[in-house]
Amino acid sequence: MNVTKCFQLDVDTIESLEDVKTILDKLNLTTYPEGEDWPVLKKYFTIEIEVPGKLPTQGELQTILEAQETND
Repeated sequence: MNVTKCFQLDVDTIESLEDVKTILDKLNLTTYPEGEDWPVLKKYFTIEIEVPGKLPTQGELQTILEAQETND
């Protein structure tokens, strides 16, 4: 079995607002305006970036998700 080491956030280590800002900045979070949560998030996601390629259509995404479920 292949195992990849990864780390989960321990919220008990956060001591200040500066810690939260550092964590969020380093996570490089991105979102897409096509999402249903965009109206709430657009206030915070104001730096526009370009991502090479195109997003999958809803049908393509469903096919990808179904294939992943089949492989699990």
